[in-house]
Amino acid sequence: MKTQNKSKHPLFGRYKLIKYHCENPNSARYHQFGGRGIKLKAAWSRDFWAFAEWIENNIGLPTSYLDVLERIDNDGDYKPSNLQWSTQKFSQNNRMSNTLIKIGGKTQTLTEWSEQQGIWLTTVVRRMKQMNLEPVYALCIKPHPRVKPQKFRTKIR
Repeated sequence: MKTQNKSKHPLFGRYKLIKYHCENPNSARYHQFGGRGIKLKAAWSRDFWAFAEWIENNIGLPTSYLDVLERIDNDGDYKPSNLQWSTQKFSQNNRMSNTLIKIGGKTQTLTEWSEQQGIWLTTVVRRMKQMNLEPVYALCIKPHPRVKPQKFRTKIR
């Protein structure tokens, strides 16, 4: 899908961000990418069309604007063997800033544990902060059953 103007290509914005975070020390997120040694493949860094062509031919274009170009190995470079499309939710659970919690031999993020337990993440975090509970205990307390909302009068007396 080679267009005359690369700025109109569906991958160009993502490409620019990747290149900026990996190669520009002025980027606010450089320490998470280039500062950690994560690079964009040299041939792709010099040529957007090489990057776009490889993506299109090997993993395809994103199916939604919410799709994220994910590095399979979070510590690896942006290179052919390390890229896939994923959902934003999956990508958020693969961040290096996540705290992994091990319970009974299974390791997951706090978000994954709270979803599995059916408890809102904000509730678990509040329990941990206000009640000073360890994540295991904050996740064990079942949520209070929801109280049905009161019926409001339709007429004012």
